[in-house]
Amino acid sequence: MAASRKLAAILAAGGDHALAQDYATRALRLSPLDPQTFMALNALGFVRGLAGRLDEAVSFFTQAVQANPRFSTLDIFQAAALAHAGRAEEAATAASRLLAMQPDFHLSSFRHFASGFARKDMLDWLSAGIRKAGLPE
Repeated sequence: MAASRKLAAILAAGGDHALAQDYATRALRLSPLDPQTFMALNALGFVRGLAGRLDEAVSFFTQAVQANPRFSTLDIFQAAALAHAGRAEEAATAASRLLAMQPDFHLSSFRHFASGFARKDMLDWLSAGIRKAGLPE
């Protein structure tokens, strides 16, 4: 189900949230033990977060972090979702975990990197959450 989870991530970043959700859900259902499940969970986190379903977004991003704790980008997404959900203490914990793995993280560098594959609405949502989480500009 590698194609489904990768396509879900691409569709989520590209803005086709309904189709992203379908592919991510299918990938998780057909291959729940796949070591790459974090990609489908990440896609679902974005779909829920951008729809304003923040607690669900936090849940999916948290599961993604648990599935791949060494992929620091997931901590960025989790921190942003937690901050948007008003869970400042948990967002600060996720931000600290990120900075422990990636001490040179700055929002400006992240935005530049992510602008190559993410839509403006996703970047704006992430940026606002990253700021709320207290990560460096």
